[in-house]
Amino acid sequence: LATHKDLDEALQRVHKVLCLKENFALSVSNDEATLAVKLVDGSEVIYQRNISDPEKPYAPVRMLVFKKMFIDKEGKEQFTDMSPEETPNAHPWVIQVIQNTLKAIVMGMGSVIDSILPNLIVKGVPEAIAQRKKQGLPCIYIPKLTWDYQTKGLCLKDMLLVMERSIQNATGNPDFRIEDIISLVVIPVVSDETRDKYYKSTLEGEDKGKRKYLNPTGISLLE
Repeated sequence: LATHKDLDEALQRVHKVLCLKENFALSVSNDEATLAVKLVDGSEVIYQRNISDPEKPYAPVRMLVFKKMFIDKEGKEQFTDMSPEETPNAHPWVIQVIQNTLKAIVMGMGSVIDSILPNLIVKGVPEAIAQRKKQGLPCIYIPKLTWDYQTKGLCLKDMLLVMERSIQNATGNPDFRIEDIISLVVIPVVSDETRDKYYKSTLEGEDKGKRKYLNPTGISLLE
């Protein structure tokens, strides 16, 4: 179904197969776009698979953008930045959920660059969250506790500024501030025991799924 772009029905069937009744996953947009990051050195990295590829080290990220792809006369892929008018539109279901949220909107615990932020630069999403924050709804951001390759060189403040610049660019609103959609940042406290257990599982191979993504530099940093 997803292959034939009937994403709505595909999601409904996934929920049915998994017997999901209290938790729901929604596609933020059904419009097509390509993720790219603009780096502080002026270069770009295109495609999500390259953004998160540990074998492709790059300078710190300045902002995330959507690009549209076209084929040139030589049959090669070319990309141009999407304008605010061309930015993918949020699915009506997503806006409805934001507008009807009763307790809080929680963002986070995923990679800020290629998991959290892509949802926040879709047309209609930051505006809807900002409106709910104005109405007094808590809008909470929980940073991921571990580093990603795409967040290399960024502290928490830098990450929030990347989010702010990306949303400014996507919406065409230079006056947007990250405080417009975040009322509280929650930084979880991890015990030494939990931290050491995580490091041990990563370094000693108890969790081979994580270890295979570490290059020698990553392992040396953990050691």
